[in-house]
Amino acid sequence: MKKILLSAFAMLLAVTANAQNFTVEKLQSPLGVQTEAFGAHKAPAKVKVAKNERVVGFYDDIETCDNYLGLTTVPGNNKIGVLFTAKELTPYYGKKIVGVRFNLAQGETSTGIVIENVKFKNNEISELKTLATSNKSVTSAVGPKNTGEWHEVMFDNKIELSSSIEGLLVGYNYTQKSNNYPFGAKSNATSPLFIFANVPASGGGHGEDWYQLNAGDKALAIQLILEGATANSVLPLDFNKTYVPLGTTKDVTVKLNNKGSKLTSIDYTLTIDGKTGAEQHLDLGKDYGANVIHEVKIPFAAASTNGEYPATLTITKVNGENNACEENSATGTLITRTKEFKKYAVVEENTGTNCPWCVRGHAGLEMMQKQYGDQFIAIAWHYFDSADPMYNTNYKVPKLSHGAAPQAVVTAAQVL
Repeated sequence: MKKILLSAFAMLLAVTANAQNFTVEKLQSPLGVQTEAFGAHKAPAKVKVAKNERVVGFYDDIETCDNYLGLTTVPGNNKIGVLFTAKELTPYYGKKIVGVRFNLAQGETSTGIVIENVKFKNNEISELKTLATSNKSVTSAVGPKNTGEWHEVMFDNKIELSSSIEGLLVGYNYTQKSNNYPFGAKSNATSPLFIFANVPASGGGHGEDWYQLNAGDKALAIQLILEGATANSVLPLDFNKTYVPLGTTKDVTVKLNNKGSKLTSIDYTLTIDGKTGAEQHLDLGKDYGANVIHEVKIPFAAASTNGEYPATLTITKVNGENNACEENSATGTLITRTKEFKKYAVVEENTGTNCPWCVRGHAGLEMMQKQYGDQFIAIAWHYFDSADPMYNTNYKVPKLSHGAAPQAVVTAAQVL
């Protein structure tokens, strides 16, 4: 009987044991992240599932995949997967798993998928039993690095989710080489990540087995495809800060994750500083569709006095029926002022008179000036070479590196 410890380390972890004892072995092989190709971009893929189906994963923006990972020090025909626990599965008891959807890097091939039934003991995996497999082979088209394609692989036999299933380890086959990054991931998200590989003792492992690894702030781009979607279920996402001038109502863009089969209208309440207003109805004018996060403009009324207040948006009804989503509220901050102040973006660029590439930076600033007008402010600092007669030594822009040009930061925070 296998036993895998569910704990987080900064490096790849492996656990080997029988029912009585276990040991934790630390591998010296960090997970590699592919460097993005300059200008590489691939539009998100639309979810290819039936109207009565939906996808379930570890992040809400289900079409996004912005990183490609690989364990280049452990080559071979491996499997990569994630662990769905009861926390993720309970809302879907009674639904059936009909397939798996995952993102595979350009030019890579997967020769099948697997779903393992997981049993726990004292918060540890104590048993794995194969529930479903597929030998269907899929290949992503060749393209720029750090791009890939979504694939849907369906099962012949459906798996009904119930309380008897404590967890599922869901993964797919891939070929790991010393220089490739096969599996797609989403940044600023997390998922319990596992790999099935032959890791020798010299690498900190104990042969062919499942190993847990830590991908930091990246979640594997893999999702379950479920049959039996709830008709009226919407999850609103937190909306951060929004400004509404005193005495007015403003349309605020809020992201809604439609977990149901359609989305044509919502009813909602807005709670400002602990006080809940009357329920409002909003006809969206069209069916926004299922399995996608939509940006919807929702009218927010200003607070009665100037100030900064905690705000909660609650979606009470969807398509005229009670919202079936258990998490039906999103939070943010409502700021009310006598007038709304205009936002400006300040872009500070590192350039130089003897920098042959910096003309591209100047062209980029000019394009932003044309697009954003007076909401855009550009400042060019000569940091590239101390031999530059305009070389600046009196001011240091945070996160802007000397000697690297053209380079820019937006509002002294985001590096371009």
